[in-house]
Amino acid sequence: MRALVIAVVCGAALTVGSGVQAHQSAAAQNQDAAELRAYHMTEATLHKISAAAHAFAQAMQNDPRYKSAMAAGRELQALQDKENRTEAEDRRVDALEKQIDDAEKEFEALAPPDDSDNSQTIADAARKIASMPHMADALKSAGLSAHEFATFETAMMQAGFAAGFKKAGMLKELPPGVSPENVQFVLDHEAELQQIQKDLSGGSGSGPGR
Repeated sequence: MRALVIAVVCGAALTVGSGVQAHQSAAAQNQDAAELRAYHMTEATLHKISAAAHAFAQAMQNDPRYKSAMAAGRELQALQDKENRTEAEDRRVDALEKQIDDAEKEFEALAPPDDSDNSQTIADAARKIASMPHMADALKSAGLSAHEFATFETAMMQAGFAAGFKKAGMLKELPPGVSPENVQFVLDHEAELQQIQKDLSGGSGSGPGR
């Protein structure tokens, strides 16, 4: 399934956390790396992130531009999971896929343009997040800045990769710059962090997509 919203919210955070930025200046890389090394994920910030994500999900669910697409996504998923569909159901699948594609294009047009070919920093990610429909209000309601949201998400992505390998027994030592405290935080709060990502995907995993 595609998750348009979370791709817009976290795509920049992924690239910042990965350390693979051909166009990012050395000074910007060093600044972000230093900020991430010093940044510690906390339960207090987690609660604010969760509140912002939930507020964002609620706003999305009430947005007429997206609400019908979410319903279409649920119907599409049910049909795709069904065995031995009828010809009428196959036609309905095609119609739902088109409806969702059209809705995604409409919503995507409201989001900031993709600047993956340009310098991408935590500050860039914060600006992208703040300019998303409904996100500024969600952050304000949770008492959270876009920069802190972007930093938390970047640290979570960075630590999440390491945590996944650690759980699988495939990691002997952490990569340079990855906070062991953040890795443990991700492992200890896996359920809460997964729910946040679901909310950012459009509301408890019920957003449109395939």
